[in-house]
Amino acid sequence: MAEIRFRLRDDAWPPQERALVRRLARSLGVMLVLLVVADALLLRDAPGRWGTVSLTVFLVAGVGFLLARRRVARARAQWASFAIVLDGDRLRRELAGARPLEIARGEVRSVEERAEGLVVLAEGRQLLAPRLLADYGACRAAIEAWRAG
Repeated sequence: MAEIRFRLRDDAWPPQERALVRRLARSLGVMLVLLVVADALLLRDAPGRWGTVSLTVFLVAGVGFLLARRRVARARAQWASFAIVLDGDRLRRELAGARPLEIARGEVRSVEERAEGLVVLAEGRQLLAPRLLADYGACRAAIEAWRAG
């Protein structure tokens, strides 16, 4: 059997990216509010208090913004690298920054259809072929045919 590779749909990334940016923005916002409250409580009688609070908030917001941009870029690269690969008697998930997850045909305990996609279960491992794949139906059929041998 020749290698068959399934990748994620291009149009599925923007909603994922927006959700990630919202989570990061919420986290940064909560952190900034806690920082202002802590500074206000700790420095309430200190001269020049608002200058210190302003500088701290500016620095933390700047660093947080840079870290969030880096996290989004890394997530985008991982999204682009994700693949489910059928190669002979092996099923493999490839993802940048992670070890490939590989399941041999003989190790498969079951294949389950779930809301998030097709899950191939083996002893101590599971591999998800998400519904966000460009050709999920073909991937599901190929995995079922692969499993049947």
